[in-house]
Amino acid sequence: MVTNNKNINIQFLLTIGISILIQIIMLLQNAVAASRYGISGEMDAYNVAYNITTFIFSFYSAAITTILIPSLVKKKLKSVKTFITVLLVIIILSSALLIMFKEQIVKLVGGKELLFPELTSYLLIILTVGYIFKALTGITNAVYQTNNKYVFPKISQSISMILVICIIVFVHNKSIYFFTMAISLGFLIDFLVQTLSMNKSLFIFKPSFDFQDKDFRIMFSGFFPIFISTAFFQISLLIDVFIAGRLGEGNISILTYSNQIVGLVNALIVVNLVAFIYPKMAKLISKDKLLSQEFLLKNIILSAIIMIYIVLEYIVLGKEAITLFFERGMFTNVVTNTVYSLSILYFLTLPFTVIRDLFYRYFYGDNDTTTPLKNSIVVTFIKIGLSLFLTIFIGLYGLVLGTVIANIVSVIMIFFRFKKKYSILFDMKLLLIEYTKILLGGIIAIILTFILKDFIIGLNLYFKMIIVITFSTICYILLCYILKVKVFKFKFF
Repeated sequence: MVTNNKNINIQFLLTIGISILIQIIMLLQNAVAASRYGISGEMDAYNVAYNITTFIFSFYSAAITTILIPSLVKKKLKSVKTFITVLLVIIILSSALLIMFKEQIVKLVGGKELLFPELTSYLLIILTVGYIFKALTGITNAVYQTNNKYVFPKISQSISMILVICIIVFVHNKSIYFFTMAISLGFLIDFLVQTLSMNKSLFIFKPSFDFQDKDFRIMFSGFFPIFISTAFFQISLLIDVFIAGRLGEGNISILTYSNQIVGLVNALIVVNLVAFIYPKMAKLISKDKLLSQEFLLKNIILSAIIMIYIVLEYIVLGKEAITLFFERGMFTNVVTNTVYSLSILYFLTLPFTVIRDLFYRYFYGDNDTTTPLKNSIVVTFIKIGLSLFLTIFIGLYGLVLGTVIANIVSVIMIFFRFKKKYSILFDMKLLLIEYTKILLGGIIAIILTFILKDFIIGLNLYFKMIIVITFSTICYILLCYILKVKVFKFKFF
């Protein structure tokens, strides 16, 4: 048991390490795009196509691993093969419909203000083909994770992304078409590497059409609430793009850059954290509700201390990071300031969204996908209403602020749904005290770091960033230790 836990911990650290490499590559990729296209009409065309395909295919990626992993663990392979077969048909049909009605969809999402609707339609076709393979990697990821192989999918992804960035940088074709094709090629490479490297003893897929299978029906019924929940979330993102497009040229790109920066952190920390927590949580839920809630409590505190640290670092160094990675060519200092301001608002939601995701996983682990769906539907309407209302007064900032408020409401709502269904078996007082101490430590660390920055204004940017990161990290850890945050005594995973 000790050896197994040690192996999981090593895999977690390796996964984080490789994920950091992936995020660095993504930053380089975004930096190249920012330098070449800035917030031009071409970039708006790419971002509209990108947001549409992300909207459609995220339905599958969000639900595939959540549904497949429990059935793979239970060796319900016949049911799994039927589920995958149906999934493949749905993915192909939805892709075909997306390509057939591309002009109408682009017109609906991009609006009349979109400068290059025809270009957007062609980019949409290219990205759709690529995203088919990206969706399929969700299946291979589930197989690898079921067999405690968390690291290899990340290695495969990093290999494909390195090849993509090399193609984009070293091939002398700077058209937006070539950039888009390179991105789609990366999705294909990732899928092929994972599939061809998979040992036949792990899983062999053969189409199955046993629709009467009981376990398949259970999987399919659980799939749709997650699918619909993701649909509502993606609809809200698409509406954000719709609203931003009507606020003038370049606003879609500014919003997308801000989202991408937060997305990098979400992919690096939140996704990996939840991926490692979820299997053990699900196992504990079926055995002992008290232990499972204590496990949930510990990981909420762990998530809080990590995410507040991330928010701290971004507040004190976010502008410098954007300047370093993005500010060149058409990406001016004015754009940097706007993206930094908007992304700070997004970052403030991270400590709340990770807690919401952990509560959601608790429900999923107890085979309840309906309660998170109800929560998502209500919150989506709140977010859309707030964003539309606030945009009237403060433009793009109102759009983002609506998201921030909705995310906070989401956590509060899912907590009360959790309390109603399960009752609170963990120490709620402990959670509030620890969260307050962590938040206090973060605020003090931010204040002290900004005081330090006033004394090192004239230093080289790189040297300045190293000093600030080191100082703020030491401050935060020391403050949490002085405040006796109990995270230092917990064992996780």
